[in-house]
Amino acid sequence: MLSSLQKKDITFKIWKALISTYEAKGAVNQILTRKRLETIRKSKGTSMRQHIDEILKLVFDLRVYGAEVSDIDSIVYIWMSLPKEYESVKVALENQPNVNLTLEFVTQRLIDSEALMNDSKFVDKSSIKYPTDNSDIDDLWHRRCGHSCNQSLKQLGLPTISSFCEVCTRAKQCATPVGKGPRRRETVPMVMIHTDIFGPIVPKTFAGEQYFMTLIDDYSRFTEVRLLKRKSDAASELKNFCQLNPSVKKIRCDNGKEYVDGEFLKFTNEAGIKIDPSPRHTPCFNGVAERVNRSFLEKGRAMIFESNLPKTFWGFAVLTASYINNRMPNTSIDGHTPYYLKYNTHADLKKKNMLEYLPLLHILSYLILKERN
Repeated sequence: MLSSLQKKDITFKIWKALISTYEAKGAVNQILTRKRLETIRKSKGTSMRQHIDEILKLVFDLRVYGAEVSDIDSIVYIWMSLPKEYESVKVALENQPNVNLTLEFVTQRLIDSEALMNDSKFVDKSSIKYPTDNSDIDDLWHRRCGHSCNQSLKQLGLPTISSFCEVCTRAKQCATPVGKGPRRRETVPMVMIHTDIFGPIVPKTFAGEQYFMTLIDDYSRFTEVRLLKRKSDAASELKNFCQLNPSVKKIRCDNGKEYVDGEFLKFTNEAGIKIDPSPRHTPCFNGVAERVNRSFLEKGRAMIFESNLPKTFWGFAVLTASYINNRMPNTSIDGHTPYYLKYNTHADLKKKNMLEYLPLLHILSYLILKERN
């Protein structure tokens, strides 16, 4: 190479010669390195740390050769190289929020998982402790009963433990409750909507619906309900709702495909509506809609029980629960009613026109009982 460069008389020619030589080799090296990254697999004799370091070295070489490789690409290469026993770990990592899915986080999780697997596979029999005194016997009964609490053991007349149990702490720990924290509420109606779908419900209604979708205004908590035959019907119902309420600018929902994919997502992008989905498997982040669903089910169930109607009338019951809920004081809006905050007028339940919808279940109950008799 040096001999060929000596023949060049100006700097530009030398630079061109270097580029033509090393760029060609860089392209070939990129192909070979990528092929190595896609075929590399973790061997049994290699530790997780050594294996990840080997992949990261190949990634570094790939970057030296001029390729752009992100941290997500590195994570994908690591996942592709793992054996089947790490499948559950990969699934758990895939369900992590996007904020947590960094290269450092994934690396540490895999190293910790390998340590746990090694602990479960290799048990030193010499470290097994057999009961020799009363405290050991108490601990033995605690473990025999699946680490039950002292109160349960005492009721059965069994020994209770007085020492700290590390296994109980590890096995019975739970996630920290999600606090409400400082949350911004809208100051005018119908700007942000909370929504969720509940179902399938068995049995179906007479019309064949087996789901219901709630649409809750963030400011007033005014709620509308849509009965659905299929989950896929949610997109058209949401589209109609947004067209009737053009002031809607944000929709908070879960990560269901009916919200974040397909026809409805295309419509919201064109209409300038922002979709705010919660992470997967975190219903607490869509708590407003989840709590309304529970409230409507409780009210609807109570009306079905009282009216002695078949369960197929659950659709009417949920619609009635929504009607009533909009006219009841709500603690989350300082004791006002959703109807008042949305329409700026009070709904008088004593008026006849307000009672027309309330006794629907009782009328249907009377007609069915009359027919049966």
